[in-house]
Amino acid sequence: STSASASATSSTSTTTRTRTSTNTSTNANARKKRLDDAARELTILGQTAMGIERAINKWCNGVLIEVDHLELQSFDRRERGYDRVEINALHIWKADVNNDGDNDGDGTNMNNSSSSSKSNGDDNVHEHKHIVLQKASHKRYISSLTYKEKRELSQEQRNGTANANTANVNFDNIKVWVFLPQTNFPANRNFPIVQSYVDVILRGCLDYGNVFLDQFISTTHGWSKSKTDPRSNLKHDQKQEEEDNDHFIWVEDRDHPLYIRADVEWSSEQGKKLDEYLQESLPLAFGKRKPFTKILCAVEKDEEEFD
Repeated sequence: STSASASATSSTSTTTRTRTSTNTSTNANARKKRLDDAARELTILGQTAMGIERAINKWCNGVLIEVDHLELQSFDRRERGYDRVEINALHIWKADVNNDGDNDGDGTNMNNSSSSSKSNGDDNVHEHKHIVLQKASHKRYISSLTYKEKRELSQEQRNGTANANTANVNFDNIKVWVFLPQTNFPANRNFPIVQSYVDVILRGCLDYGNVFLDQFISTTHGWSKSKTDPRSNLKHDQKQEEEDNDHFIWVEDRDHPLYIRADVEWSSEQGKKLDEYLQESLPLAFGKRKPFTKILCAVEKDEEEFD
């Protein structure tokens, strides 16, 4: 700007050149800002993890894993950003994951079988082998008794230690914990859902069969921002929906896994089958999944153009 002021009195041509130079500089700065914004928009800073949230009259499936006190402390250190919350045994049911022979034992069979909810079968404490399910059944039995009936029970009967299947076991010492996220933010371009992470989850679900996998998909939302996605709890007006047409929050990163515990070999072998299942189960969200290689190419192209 100093040069422009000094040359403005010299001649018209000088003034014109100065103006051209100033506009070029302005355009370059504006273009740099646009590229910076684009690169920032395309830059993946991390990933969005799956979490559990409280909901009235809702349920989800899960797996019971027995740990001791030292292992529980290790979980507490690892799950930073989460709160460990005890689940009331009254709210624990045996999952109905009968696959009718669909699963062949290799953890890869997917057939979009109809999802089932928690078991509605016999809730007799003697019918369950797992100690947690015995406690859950026993607590439901105790809660169904009248005050007088409860008074007539011995302490051992109230604690469950009088049952043949639970001899020498005090149900008060059996606890079930779950880790709830302290914050709950939807996935976005900077912190997307990454496929290498989803694959690990799906593999774990398939260890328990197709129905277990279907249950996980049907009780998990946030795969897409579109208001027409039945598993999205975010509402948008028409204008916002049009702006989200090219929006992506899900990245296919199997060739360049962003998840530190990714199983590259398994994802490579089962990726096609998983994608067919996901496309059928989550067509709207899956249709917006963006290949990570295209994101890298877009950033590199912007950088080359700027250079």
